[in-house]
Amino acid sequence: MEPYTIDPEKQWSNTLKILPQFDAYRVAYKHVNNQPIHAFFVIPKSLPPGPRPLLVRFHGGGWTEGEADASLRPFFLELALKYGAVVLAPDYRLRPEHEMVDGINDVRSFWKWVEQDAQSVLQKSIPALELDVNNLLIGGESAGGYLTAQTALLGMTKLSIKVLFIQYPALDLKDAFDIPEDPTSHPAFTPRIPYSLVEDHLAALEPGAIC
Repeated sequence: MEPYTIDPEKQWSNTLKILPQFDAYRVAYKHVNNQPIHAFFVIPKSLPPGPRPLLVRFHGGGWTEGEADASLRPFFLELALKYGAVVLAPDYRLRPEHEMVDGINDVRSFWKWVEQDAQSVLQKSIPALELDVNNLLIGGESAGGYLTAQTALLGMTKLSIKVLFIQYPALDLKDAFDIPEDPTSHPAFTPRIPYSLVEDHLAALEPGAIC
């Protein structure tokens, strides 16, 4: 685990008002093709004594974009300050460079890491900090809301989930991918692009690269 500086250019304006009250750390929770997939601890600089609740946040982005340390919701940080909780946000593999099942498998790996290794990894850097992993809130928006729901529905963790905070989740994927012939007739869609652009992008990737 290493200290990490969160990029202010990737944050909401209200998040920037709160962010100085936190320290951030980055840690690899798994490796794929010898490349790390990271999770980020965002920890209030002032914490009361005793084990601290855990707030896990999955980022959104339609399974195709987004980063765990970007667009941190200000109310999530406010919750952490109010209850002296630790925020933990994992990255996961995205489309089209990877299959959706790869992202799901990453989330499974993340929860296994939380259950088995997160506490010991954290205490190597912050010996006095103990997680209360059974005092757990899981939240996410859009694709992150989908992963939040799947965590519970698929029983990805043995931990006791106290709260699921799911924002505009993508749950009915049949409707989500039922794109009309004229996408511009639906406000959620943009005009189609040739799939050859996607193929060209994938062909240009370095073999084994993690995106």
